[in-house]
Amino acid sequence: MTDTTREEIGEVAARLLRSLGKPTFYETLKEALNAEIRPYDIQSAVAKLRQQNGDEVTGWKVGCISSTVQRQLGIDEPVYGRLFRSQTSRGAQRCSLSGFERLGIEGELAVELGRDLRPDSDHEEILRSIDWIFPLIEVHHLPPSDWILDHRTIIGSNGLHAGFIKGGLLPFDIDELEGLDMSIYIEGVVDQLISGSELSNGLLNTLTWLPKRLANDGHALRAGDTVLCGTLADLYDVNTPSKIRVCLASESTVEMELIP
Repeated sequence: MTDTTREEIGEVAARLLRSLGKPTFYETLKEALNAEIRPYDIQSAVAKLRQQNGDEVTGWKVGCISSTVQRQLGIDEPVYGRLFRSQTSRGAQRCSLSGFERLGIEGELAVELGRDLRPDSDHEEILRSIDWIFPLIEVHHLPPSDWILDHRTIIGSNGLHAGFIKGGLLPFDIDELEGLDMSIYIEGVVDQLISGSELSNGLLNTLTWLPKRLANDGHALRAGDTVLCGTLADLYDVNTPSKIRVCLASESTVEMELIP
């Protein structure tokens, strides 16, 4: 990478950080992508600025885990993004729709690692690396409705990520997880149900793929990292006040109320 390219990426990252959550964000990102700047380089540069401003990377998120979504986007693997301390909340939360140009919501499963995870780790090592699991609600800054969403936009925007709300921690046991379904409630009614076997398979697939992919870009999964494992649940494009609850069986629950 030339000094000119580094300077260009730095300027784009600064503009993106200033416009985060604003209507101009995706237009700025579009300009950078049209200039053929590598999306992961954009994501990394914004993360570096956030850290310089006092924020902290606390882990990683994985998206586009479905083979159907990957085919639609013309890619052959998932995508990853970073998690930040400033975008992590716990317990029931209220969120104003007025703070978003367009808001998206997903219910998901995450893990916390108790030890480093190497790129060549087998399934037994992966399972031993996990200390905790928890359900969460991920919040997204979605692009305008007329935007043609592609994988470069998803990566460059850090997975459309605007933060997440963390449910209560549960000690990890793969056999127990397979018996825990995840339910997503909208206004008190179950809208989606993800089986424990689907959650278990998604977790293992994510933690098999992610260490290898991060290593290619000079990163690693470390003890203490949180990993959002991706979801097979639908993304909700929310534009009206509502209440959302995500439950991992009856063991752990996280709630969010969307207000005007």
